[in-house]
Amino acid sequence: MNTKNPYIQMLITLRLKKLHQEGFSRVKYEDLEEIFFKYIYKRQKPKSISEMSDRVLNISVDEIIRYLSLNASVITKKEALSDILGGDFNV
Repeated sequence: MNTKNPYIQMLITLRLKKLHQEGFSRVKYEDLEEIFFKYIYKRQKPKSISEMSDRVLNISVDEIIRYLSLNASVITKKEALSDILGGDFNV
């Protein structure tokens, strides 16, 4: 799936604007893009544009927060592991 597709970009932008209107102004375009392509569509790509549109535009705030938390946890664990493997010990 091409993340540079203008239709996909428009969908994500629309959902982002809705999130900002709901008070989640710190969420960025890249955050939503990563949620969809790293987690939601990783295993099962949408079969049609309408399926993708429905998923992007109707994802709940709770789901977005869960995926953002998961992603932050994964990034933190990778950074911690690289610190250990790199020899950065604070003892």
